[in-house]
Amino acid sequence: MLGLFDYWMYRLNPAKKNKLGMCILVKDEHDIIEDNIRYHAAAGIEAFVVTDNASTDGTRDILSKLSKEFDILIVDEPSTEFLQAQWTTDMAIKAKQEQQVDWLLCCDADEFWVPTKGKSLKDVFKGGASIINCERHNMVMPEEASGSGFDYMDTTLRVVNPVLFSKQSKAILSQSELSVSVAKVGDKVAVNTHGLVRVKAGNHNAKHWWKWSRVKTSDVEVYHYPFRSFKRFECQVKNIIGNIAGGKAELGQHAYRWKDLYEKGTLKEEYDRLTVSKDDENTLRKYGILADDDTARDLVKAARAS
Repeated sequence: MLGLFDYWMYRLNPAKKNKLGMCILVKDEHDIIEDNIRYHAAAGIEAFVVTDNASTDGTRDILSKLSKEFDILIVDEPSTEFLQAQWTTDMAIKAKQEQQVDWLLCCDADEFWVPTKGKSLKDVFKGGASIINCERHNMVMPEEASGSGFDYMDTTLRVVNPVLFSKQSKAILSQSELSVSVAKVGDKVAVNTHGLVRVKAGNHNAKHWWKWSRVKTSDVEVYHYPFRSFKRFECQVKNIIGNIAGGKAELGQHAYRWKDLYEKGTLKEEYDRLTVSKDDENTLRKYGILADDDTARDLVKAARAS
């Protein structure tokens, strides 16, 4: 009940502040984590909590460097399990208690939260709501992204009308021609830290003492870059295999699909299904599944240059 009291004290305070924070759980994200931090800081994020889950690719060093420039609280998590909900909830508590964050965006390293033109993130995430849902869309890589020289931010291929596959069961995900890059992906949530109970796995949902003031906004869209180079995808799958071997792992069925394909030696074929050739692109454009969107590209590249 103290959480409910905290929520109403914040909501009814006419002089309340609105400090905006972001939490990110990372493991081996050296190719994207600096873009993520720099862009979101430019977009209005004032404080970050980042949990590094035993990265070995230089991600931790990048975070240390960035912490000298931005307000970043780094948490080192060595566990071989994957307890995303618990770790994200712990970050939310730290953000509130140690950084005085009022609103927290629960983000992955490969996501960029983009407000409607003319707005900042602080214009959207404020006030008395408890949880705010934001739609997320995949950005798809062209086939040339497989190599190391391709900048993932050069793609403008956005999934605007995703494919609604049948429910992701083991049977569906065992189909060889499936490509989850064009599938419907779940919303992401921002949470009011006053009255927050916990963030749930995947950052798609949360539990709050005042659940009745949950809303969905159209003023922010989340641009998602899940499949970049093949090297990065292979690293991701190896980490998934380590999580599964480590015991408890909050993972979707796609993770087990990729584990099986890696063990069969066919992971590269899977990556090729997640990217698009020029012929694939033209077909998907014809049916309204893909369209050009350079919004995130331009914003992130501007943040790089600043």
